[in-house]
Amino acid sequence: MARSRCVIDWIRRRQPRWTLSAVAILAAGGAAYPSAADAQVNMEALIGAALDQTSDFEVVDKPLAEAFLLVAEQTGIAISIAPGTLALLPEGAGTRMTARMRNVPLREGMDQLLEPLGLRYRIAGDGLRVEAGHALRRIGRRATWDELEAVRWLGEELQPSDAEQLDKLRRALEFKVGSSPDSQRAFTMLIEAMPKVGGETIAESLDAACGGLAWAWYPSSEKIVVLPATEHMKRVLRLAVTLTANHRALSEVLLDLAAQTGVTLRFDPDAIGSLPRETQRDFTVRLANVPLEQALEVISGTTGLAFKIETDAVRFFNPRQATVTERVAAVLVIPGRGEIPLYERDLPEDVRESLRALIERLAKAIPPPGDSETSGDD
Repeated sequence: MARSRCVIDWIRRRQPRWTLSAVAILAAGGAAYPSAADAQVNMEALIGAALDQTSDFEVVDKPLAEAFLLVAEQTGIAISIAPGTLALLPEGAGTRMTARMRNVPLREGMDQLLEPLGLRYRIAGDGLRVEAGHALRRIGRRATWDELEAVRWLGEELQPSDAEQLDKLRRALEFKVGSSPDSQRAFTMLIEAMPKVGGETIAESLDAACGGLAWAWYPSSEKIVVLPATEHMKRVLRLAVTLTANHRALSEVLLDLAAQTGVTLRFDPDAIGSLPRETQRDFTVRLANVPLEQALEVISGTTGLAFKIETDAVRFFNPRQATVTERVAAVLVIPGRGEIPLYERDLPEDVRESLRALIERLAKAIPPPGDSETSGDD
């Protein structure tokens, strides 16, 4: 039997048509879903099951927002687009799509549909949320088609033994990590670090390796610029963001802000918990195409929280609280969205005791300074 295929056409205004032939998109039909009052875990399980169902689908020359609406109507799964996402695409909200598919699971189809544009989706609430992928967010402005091709390539699996892949990466990298950077030495440092830090894709490994070297990166034209993390943070603060929140939890709004820009957010103990309950749970803000730093200042002025720009993150704290030094027991990392510290005082007493015992055992296992297994006196 012939393999089912689809054609996805991205139409460029005043440019030749770029055609991607791929196994394509979509859909599950007619599944019944629980109400919003049901447990979220059940909703996620049902959506996950729907993503594995197959169906036929066709959309002809439609803007992305309309195309996603058609997908939602056919599948019964709500699809929303994160604020500011379409503005990062070469044709913005005018990016059009033609997609045809037969007998393909929605999960596989959505990946084929979104990855060429540097987009991704996740289960959020009672539907799917389409947002910019990590590499696309790093561009920080409307991308060119060449940059989208670089974003697509960065999503490929890292093959450390693939000489052709490494050579392509070498030619793409542009180092700005010092006044007179030694590109060959910097490249060697980066390539040696990438296989050690984990990460399935080139982008994930590049991200982790740069982090270990206090560097950062972003696609620019046909290059991948590598620069000090401090300089990248200055650049991130100038990125344009859009926030539209009506009576939402403040924590959700802040995580949306992180998702748009890729910035890491950190929170001091009780930074949000110390705010009035209505501020925590019923926050409204409307910002369109403003720099990230301005958005942070608006949130700060509205809530009373203060923020500090650090080397690789933005830290929120309540200036009315006395400074307290507390031990961080662990850090919950939400990929691409932020970090939440877990403090000892928030843990049950038995967990704190176990943690203290573990620290004592580790401390005893570390030899004193200058001590070694062998002595220099023979």
